[in-house]
Formats: sequence, C-alpha cells, structure tokens
Amino acid sequence: MKYWWVVFLLLIYTNFFGATNINNTILLGSLLPFVWLTRDQNAYFRPFIVLVFACLFLSFISCNYYRGQSIFLTFRSSAQYFYLLFYFLLIYFKPTLKTMNHAILWLTVIFCFCYLLQYIIYPTVLFRGAQEDFSHDVRIRLAGQGIVSLGFFLSLNRLLVTDRLKLKYLAIMSACVGVMILMGFRTVLLALLIISFVMVITIKGFNFRLTLYLLGFLIIGGFFSQMPFVQDKIQAMQERQETDNMSNDNYIRVLQLEYYLNEHFKDSKEFVFGSGIPALNDNGNYSKYMNILLDSGLTWVDFGLFSISWLIGIPTVLMMIWYSIMCVSKRVSVNNRFLGFWFLFLLLISFTTAEFFRSGNFVIQSVVFYYIELANKSYLFSMYEKRSKGRYTYIPSGT
Repeated sequence: MKYWWVVFLLLIYTNFFGATNINNTILLGSLLPFVWLTRDQNAYFRPFIVLVFACLFLSFISCNYYRGQSIFLTFRSSAQYFYLLFYFLLIYFKPTLKTMNHAILWLTVIFCFCYLLQYIIYPTVLFRGAQEDFSHDVRIRLAGQGIVSLGFFLSLNRLLVTDRLKLKYLAIMSACVGVMILMGFRTVLLALLIISFVMVITIKGFNFRLTLYLLGFLIIGGFFSQMPFVQDKIQAMQERQETDNMSNDNYIRVLQLEYYLNEHFKDSKEFVFGSGIPALNDNGNYSKYMNILLDSGLTWVDFGLFSISWLIGIPTVLMMIWYSIMCVSKRVSVNNRFLGFWFLFLLLISFTTAEFFRSGNFVIQSVVFYYIELANKSYLFSMYEKRSKGRYTYIPSGT
C-alpha cells in the first residue's frame, strides 16, 4: 500500500481536518467490514478497543436510565470515539513501517499548512473548528490535530538516530512548534518540552553533538519568539495565567468542579458510569439542559479525561489510560521510540486539555496502535534473529 493512499484515507476519516462534513454513519459504516474481515488476524489492540466500546455502552444505558436520552442518540453523539475502528482498516491493508513513516510526515506537513492557512484567513472559516470561540485571542482547533505532536516526535526521533543533521526534520519540527504556539496551549508547550528532553536523554544521553543540536534549536526558538504573532500569543498566555488559575474562585474551571462534583449527578452509580454525551442538536430535556450548562461555561472538557469521565464514565476513561500505558510500555527499536513518547505526552496533557479525545484524534490514535504493533513485531523478530545467530555461530577449536 502506497503512503499517499494512507494519507488520503486519513484525510477522509478526519473529514479533511474539518473542511468537509462527511456523515459519521457513512464513515463508520465503511469501517465495519474491516472489523469482520480481520476477525481471524492477530490484532493486539482489539481487546482494548472492545473494552472501550463496552464501557461506552454502559454510559449509553446510564444516560437512558437517568436522563431519558435514547441509546441511539447517545451513540450518535459519541461517534468520534468509534473512529478507533480505523485500526482494523490498517490491519487489513497492512501498510509497512516505511509507508506509515512517510504518511505521518506528509500528513503533518499538510496539517501545518492547513492550520496556518486558516489562521491567516481568519475570521473566514475554511475548517469547522475555526468556528468555535475559546478566548478573546484567536485559538483555532482543527479535527485530528494530534498529528502535529506525533509528527514532531517522529521528526525528533529521526534527528536523534541519524548520523548527520537532516534539515527536513528540523523544518517539520519548527512548523509543528509554530502551530502549537498559535493554538495557545500553555500545558501542551510545557509537556512538549519535558517529553522532548526525556526522549533525547533516553535515546542519546548527554554528549557534545547533542548540546550543539539543542543550542541550535534554542537559537531557532529564540528567533521565532521575536516574531510579532508569537509575541502576541505569549502575551495572551501570560494574561490568561494571571486570571485563569485555581486560586481564583471565579475561574470557570473552579465553578465547573463545584457543579459536576456536587450537583450534576443523580447518585453515585451515575457518577461512575457517566451521564452520557448529550445530543446537543436534539430537543430533548437532557439536550436542552446541557446546552444551558454550555452557555453558562460549565463545559465538560476543560479537565480532559477527568471531566469527560462525567459523561462517558470512569470505566471508559480507565480503559483509555490502560491502553495508553500499554502503548508506552511496548518494546520497539530506537527508531520508533517516538510512538511510546507520543502516548506519554498525551497522558501528560490529558487532564488539562481535551486533546486526548478531540474530534479526529482517535483516528490518529488508531494509526499509532497499528504502528506500535508493527514496530513491536519487527523488534521482536530482530531480537530473535540476533539470538539465533549467536546460538548457532561456529567457533573454531583452539580460538
């Protein structure tokens, strides 16, 4: 399978980052045959996906029982979680590691171009995520934006394992950092710095060449930080930090915690299994009620996985954390360490942002599932070959 086919499929299933609006019924329906066609194939992440869906279904039942919203409506409102099924499409077509590598890099470049284009032409909306207002400054969110951090860590990994500096990887990393600055996430940028440092030390340790690389990257970062649009973003983040903190009783996240932990749930069982994702476009009582909460600023995404558990349930979130830990712990070659570090990055930001479950990001997660499974098999096979060669190597007598 050619890498451009993978890129095209990823664009289709992320709705071209929100530029198109292909119905979820069509997209998810087209993935179901691949679940059946791969039923006899070894798929390491199949049980995790099944468990996530099973726990989600418990939240559908809870929503129907406590809030009166039909299971069908809750399922339709939770459609984005089912894009983990993209994993089975990849299992069926079996793209190689090299193909996946090229596809991720190209998709990263395409995304960065699309994001910068949307930022430049704003308030003209080309991608649906640009319609949402997050603050007084422009903070655009696009479907599938998890590809930016994945592309960053892949490029960093390639830089660390190559003998000479390759400018294309440095250029991709710079574009990714620029886009993430424009997104305006404080915790994401901090997590990116922390995970990058840990990744560098894990792969290379301390050495002179590494010091030169880091110095060069800091110089480039310093150059970017002096640009007017970056200065504006940094200033906006500093202004939010002064007011948007948990010591401020009027900070909306403080009010969110007080409401959802003390008033929202009917009883402890609903707290555990979740009140369900509301069908916000429906005229039902639950939909109207949750729309009122949204208008009041009492959203359910600001605390990431912790707050989304109020709707999809604690078991579902625990399953997601479990498969993330399994991805981090999978053994792969040094060339593919970025995969585990990306999930570690996701976990690190998963309780302060909605990046883990943002629209389109479950497609990206399914890509990493497949890549990790492939990389792990390749690693284990290479270890087996090394042990076999060592076991049967002929050693002449007298040596």
